[in-house]
Amino acid sequence: MSLVKKDVRIRILCFCFLSRLLLWDCDDRSYSYYVEVSANQRDWDVVCDRARENCKSWQTITFPKRPVVYIKIVGTHNTANEVRSRLPFFMLSLDAFLSPFF
Repeated sequence: MSLVKKDVRIRILCFCFLSRLLLWDCDDRSYSYYVEVSANQRDWDVVCDRARENCKSWQTITFPKRPVVYIKIVGTHNTANEVRSRLPFFMLSLDAFLSPFF
């Protein structure tokens, strides 16, 4: 059985160093995920790996300041649905904190 991952890609043009995302928190489910950033949508760097954690509600992600054009959030697991071909990942909000200087 192959693992199908769902991801969300957001395009921004900035120097980024911190982001926050809100995961669905109106029940007992939790999520696992990782976050990658890219300046060209070809070369991706993992800036946060929570693929083996059970995460809920607001998540704060910090990383060294870098040029970012794309942020990719990949949901790898949730506790509400064990069917790997259907992994709903409910992200309600994303805040990216930007810096005008590198």
